[in-house]
Amino acid sequence: MTARLGPLLPDPTSGPTRPKVGAVIGSRPPIEGVGNGMTKPPYQIQMAPPDTNGAVGESQFVQWVNNSIAVFNKKTYELEGVGPAPGNSLWKNFGGNCEENNNGDPVVQFDKLAKRWVLAQFSVTNGKDTGYSECIAISTSSDAMGYYWLYEFQYPSFDDYPKIGVWPDGYYASFNMYDLTTGTDGKDVWQYLGARALGISTRHVYSRHVASLDRQHRHGWKRQYGAGVQRIG
Repeated sequence: MTARLGPLLPDPTSGPTRPKVGAVIGSRPPIEGVGNGMTKPPYQIQMAPPDTNGAVGESQFVQWVNNSIAVFNKKTYELEGVGPAPGNSLWKNFGGNCEENNNGDPVVQFDKLAKRWVLAQFSVTNGKDTGYSECIAISTSSDAMGYYWLYEFQYPSFDDYPKIGVWPDGYYASFNMYDLTTGTDGKDVWQYLGARALGISTRHVYSRHVASLDRQHRHGWKRQYGAGVQRIG
């Protein structure tokens, strides 16, 4: 009598049935997100490209689509508060370019160490007359629907395509800088200090020019405004 040696590895054709990837993904209700076809409330994209940006926090997902921002609950998948809200509603009663203009090109980051939200958009309308600005809001807690410290950093050139990274010693931002008068352009890196480098208080934030990534373009930061706290919406 002979006997067969059993398979050394599990037979992929036998055993319990594994759920398909689609079934796993579809087992939870999706977060609807901000975009065309959004039903609660009805929403249509205002500009193109949408420059969609978002980040996940401890209990919320924040999404900013060009000039509209919304906060979704991670447990209920529902929209929190009234939204999507205009991005510049964060700077309500702040004054200056950040309250006046809602130009988009947003950035959403969640600082996992400090447990704070970092939200930003630029302001470039009438920039030749009023200055080109990066508008930054840093939350006072991990709640995206809570209060924010507000800032406006102003530059003499068009600060296009802003991107912000979270590092232990500060928040670093890069821009494609365009001098619309001379037609020159360049890439700049700036460091915003305060929330990470100065500890608890985010009221005292300042910026530092780190590098210009080309030889032609050089310019300095003009001034920064700080004010009290505000909420989304």
